[in-house]
Formats: sequence, C-alpha cells, structure tokens
Amino acid sequence: MKQVRSKEELCDFIAEAGFPPFIDGGAEGFSDLDVIAAKYWYNPIDDTNPWNWRYFVARDKRIAYGKFFRKKLGFVEKKWFPYFAAVRRDGLTFGDLYRAGLASYRMKTVVGLLNEEKLTSKEIMHRSGLKKSAMESALTELTMKTYIVISGFEPQLSRDGESYGWPVARYDIAERCMKREFFESPKESAYLIMEYLKSTFPKADEEMLEKLVLK
Repeated sequence: MKQVRSKEELCDFIAEAGFPPFIDGGAEGFSDLDVIAAKYWYNPIDDTNPWNWRYFVARDKRIAYGKFFRKKLGFVEKKWFPYFAAVRRDGLTFGDLYRAGLASYRMKTVVGLLNEEKLTSKEIMHRSGLKKSAMESALTELTMKTYIVISGFEPQLSRDGESYGWPVARYDIAERCMKREFFESPKESAYLIMEYLKSTFPKADEEMLEKLVLK
C-alpha cells in the first residue's frame, strides 16, 4: 500500500481515490488514515501533522471537504461531486426538500444565510440565533446532503490580532463553490460511482462502500 507522507501527496491520493473518509473508511486502503504513514499522526499539532493538512487540502481546487460520510469528515474529488450530489440529494433542490418536510427550519435558516455569502461557523451562529448544538446539527445534515461544503478555514484572532486555538471552517453553497449547477441522474450517478469504487478498491466490501458513499 502506498504511504502518504505530505499534504501534497494527500491531495493526490484524494484525487485518485475519489471519496476517501478522513479517519475510518471501513475498507483497507480507502481512508486517509489507512494511507498516511503512521509516524505523522504522532507529530506535534503543526504543519507536519495530518490534522493540520486538512486546512491545506480544503483549499485544493480539485477537492471538496466536509462531514460527508456517516456525519464524519471526508473528501470528494470535485469531478465526482455532481454525481455524489445527485445521489445524496436524490434529485431534490433544497427548496424541494424543505417543501416535502424533509428538512428542518434550522437547516432552512442556515441555507438562507449562506445564499447571501460564505460564512464561518461562528458567523452563522451569531446571525442565525441558533444554539451551537442546533447550528452544528444543521451544518452536518446539510453537508451530508451536499447542499453546502467547507470552502476553507479562518484563524481565530484575539483582540490583539493574534491567532489562537483551531481555525474555524468557512461554509459555502455547494453550487457556488463548485461554480456549476448539478443536473445528473441519481440512478446513473450511483452506478458510475460504484463502478469506479469497485475498480479502484477491488478488495473492499461492496455493500460497505455503498452504505458509506451513497447513503
């Protein structure tokens, strides 16, 4: 198995794998955890640690980032994202989803704010009036449905202008981030995704891949 030793190599692996979860893919060689050389996970939390590589990867124009898999972090290669979105949305716009009673009012609130502009999670919480847990739940559900993505990260700054803590995610509407609309067929998209995954990861359990990527 090829070992990833840098954030640049991680971007290349993601572009090849198509849909890798960050930590647990359930199939050997499918997640970033499987391919990143073990020693790097024990590095200090700096530019040599994979947890910080995520910030670099999120800026890569080839890759979408968010809680896509079982409400956990992962990546989708952008050429595959329209097909991924077709399956996860089942062909529904967010308006369709909401009118069908399949989306919460808090999800609608977040989408309304992001339709205006990209916002960090802190800005969304401030402007929406939602409690942190409710906002995080809405962000996760919207990301799982591919209506929004993480477009980058912003440092947290003190009053003195010094950065502290973990950077905060900036969210965007998926179509705006990808610079295109999504019109692909859900059924055909699911077939294309599974054919690609089966050929790329022939030893992986097909049912597991289907549950992880298509559900």
